[in-house]
Formats: sequence, C-alpha cells, structure tokens
Amino acid sequence: MRLHSRTYEKRQEFYLSQKELLSQRALGLCEYCGVAAHLDPDHVFGRVGTGARLGWPFCDMVECLAGICRKCHTAKTDLTDRGKEIDNKLKSMALVRLINRFWTTEVIDFEFSSK
Repeated sequence: MRLHSRTYEKRQEFYLSQKELLSQRALGLCEYCGVAAHLDPDHVFGRVGTGARLGWPFCDMVECLAGICRKCHTAKTDLTDRGKEIDNKLKSMALVRLINRFWTTEVIDFEFSSK
C-alpha cells in the first residue's frame, strides 16, 4: 500500500509541474478557440496505455496536454462533429509540439578509426 501511495504522489507531482508549464504556454487563452477563460488541462491522447493512448508518464507531458476552456472541453468529449474537430486539431498541435521537442535536424558526424 505504501509503494502505491509513493508512486501516486510522484505521478501527481509530475502532473502538477506539467500543468504549471501548460498554464505558462497557454497564457490564459483556450488553445482551441482562443477565448480568455479558466483553462481545463486536457489529456490529448488519453491516459491509458492502449490503442492511440500513450499512458503514463507520456500522457502527462506538457506537449501532450492542452489548455482548453470548459466549453471546448465539454464539446471535445461529446461524439459530435465539433468534438471530433476539436480533438483532431488538439492532436495535431500536440504532435507538432512533440516533434519540435524530440526531432533533431542536427547531422551527427561519426569518425571511424581503424586500429
């Protein structure tokens, strides 16, 4: 039981640090509609490690979170066309952030020497 609570505490601490980075990135504006509002942190790819979902810790990375207003968050969770549109846009934006963070265009030059 104690191990579970320590793991939970570490995950919660990580999530809260990423949530703070999210609020700095979004500047109080919904990342979908641009309205100034209280923002809900949305796990763009879900929190379970199956299918298109990333699982922990990736789902809590700031690149995979979106700061969206309550109206957009509610619409996103509905299975309407608008909800799918919001979901697709947020996923596209998250993928761009992930690529910008992890993809390098730097050419690595190796020198081989024979002994």
